[in-house]
Amino acid sequence: MDGVRTLWIESCAAVVTLVDDEAVAVRWDEPSCLPPMTIGALCGHVIASGIFEVESRVSQRSATDKASATLSYSGPTVAAPGPPSHGRSFTAASLHALVPIDAGNVINRAVEEAAAEQARNGREDLLARARSLLGTTSARIEQIATDEVLDCWGVPLTFDEFLQTRLVELTVHAEDLACSIGVEDSGISDDAKQLVCNIGLSAAIRRNGQTAVLRALFRSDRHSTAALRPL
Repeated sequence: MDGVRTLWIESCAAVVTLVDDEAVAVRWDEPSCLPPMTIGALCGHVIASGIFEVESRVSQRSATDKASATLSYSGPTVAAPGPPSHGRSFTAASLHALVPIDAGNVINRAVEEAAAEQARNGREDLLARARSLLGTTSARIEQIATDEVLDCWGVPLTFDEFLQTRLVELTVHAEDLACSIGVEDSGISDDAKQLVCNIGLSAAIRRNGQTAVLRALFRSDRHSTAALRPL
């Protein structure tokens, strides 16, 4: 099994462990660090976007009704601006660059509603579904070619690029959840965090351009030693 798939399985296991923390149970209905989501809704989002979305693609990829492959557990379809150049599929970074950052956007509102729905029946229900689907999906992803192209929210992605988008969801929202319950370590590995940081940097460049990202990284305050230094 290649590196991205191993990172995905390990990260899913870490998220399930984090959601299983007693601190989550006692604070399920309290606000998370991502308003207006509760801690329970945040758990619903990270598990749906990180695990259920993958299970959906794996189980639907050979279905007769190909339209069902775009079923989303965590939000609506993302409209691609057009086919990628030279007929190639998109990358994880280019997909994330398409996601609206406006909190009031209809896509973000739909994501919040889907997260609340996933959490509606409580933590034990969510964990049971997560463990069941993770177990079956982990074995089945080995049968999928790394360059097989899937339709993901209206955007063509190879399977491994798709898994990288799911690693972004798992890693970023595991940190959100850890912050929300006062836990220092989300359990996500450094290797996964490094990959996600690289994707995030590439997405930021696509959104804002190299100059803006360069300044944000190294010259956010030209009169302060707090700015990152290139050497």
